[in-house]
Amino acid sequence: MRQCAPLYASIAIESFATLVMGLVFSYLLLLITNRGRLKRPGRAVWGLVSTKFMAFYYDIYLTLTKWKQLKHKPLEDRFAFCRKANQGICSIAILIAVLTITRWLHIGNVNGFRYLGYAATCPPMQAELVLLIAPAVPCCVLTCYVSFFITFLMLISGWAASLEEGDLFVGDFSKFMDTWDLNALEPTRKFWYLAPSMSAMVVLTFVIMPYLALLYKIKGGEKGGLPHNFFRLLVIVGVTWWMFPVWWLLSYEGISIITDTKLNAVGFTILNVLSKGAFTFQVISMVKYHKNKKELQEKGFLAAGQRGRLSCDTLPGENQVDALQVVKRKNSKKETPLVWMLRPFDEKTFAYQSEGKSSASEQWPALEKPFRCFLLGRGIYPTEYASKPVVEQRELRAQFKYVFELVTKHVAATNPKGNAFEIMAHLSEKSSFFSV
Repeated sequence: MRQCAPLYASIAIESFATLVMGLVFSYLLLLITNRGRLKRPGRAVWGLVSTKFMAFYYDIYLTLTKWKQLKHKPLEDRFAFCRKANQGICSIAILIAVLTITRWLHIGNVNGFRYLGYAATCPPMQAELVLLIAPAVPCCVLTCYVSFFITFLMLISGWAASLEEGDLFVGDFSKFMDTWDLNALEPTRKFWYLAPSMSAMVVLTFVIMPYLALLYKIKGGEKGGLPHNFFRLLVIVGVTWWMFPVWWLLSYEGISIITDTKLNAVGFTILNVLSKGAFTFQVISMVKYHKNKKELQEKGFLAAGQRGRLSCDTLPGENQVDALQVVKRKNSKKETPLVWMLRPFDEKTFAYQSEGKSSASEQWPALEKPFRCFLLGRGIYPTEYASKPVVEQRELRAQFKYVFELVTKHVAATNPKGNAFEIMAHLSEKSSFFSV
């Protein structure tokens, strides 16, 4: 891989020429398809793309510029900020993925775009961890700056170390462990380039993130107005981020323990998708939980200190189903263009319409009460159940039947006078029971 680095310029020029050729033929196809109906079809396409992109990114920009005010904002505003930040992160990741194909920044045959992508997306993720619990963080703005800068330094230092060939040290490692004398280790220039990166990683995962966890605990967690399952988000970041330096050391960019260079890009891609994907899905889950909780509190089904989950004791009557529309579908005229275009092709929409159910208020009362109790125990509300494909609804029915049989057998063996449904009503408050 290192020896092929001089081919970098030839490959980059060929990629650029191929891209130009694709653009030219795209324009010719546009002219043929236009049939003279537009005077300047090329400019019209550019206007459409640039306008949509400018509107999208300007909206993100306006939200992100208000990050210093989040300390005094409610949790909903902090979630809105994270949503916009994650939109920007995913957009940058898409752009980097496309640009990487061109190999325009493969200096020394090391994918420079990968490190620039990390440098543009990972620091905002660290800032999100701080801003999600902003009211509990003393000197919140300063903490964000410190987390952002340390993360950026870690990635740029890692890139510099990747560009260096050779080992991290040439001395005797066992002698260094006995004496802790760096002269015995004889570190190379690659070692010193890597040192800031590893130091920053240690500070992030063993100082800053535990500090945030402690502040979350002191503030009272969810009861103190902070996001639900914040500890899980910290664990996701801490665990997945340490996989990157481990894989780097194993690959040819590090100390070449894994000699098959074909695995290098695949490994980093899997880790990148795993890290950012798990982070995004966890934030979405946190937002969904708090939306449901707020809706239930507004409808009077939950007190202010209760968790955002219904039980059989608070099960509404058939005439109260509309009060549980916790996931409201927006009017199509107000939806984003992407959602508006994709809605006619949505699989769940087809499955929903094929059943002939116009609303959750028609489907929900038709279910027997034990099954409704089972669904609510798993956090599945009327609108969400009605929007599921028929296959998933049948799967939920099969799971309910299996659980109900287990409970019935247990009651028959331990308490013949007991009521299986009452026991299931009690267990519905334990979400872990129904997640099996």
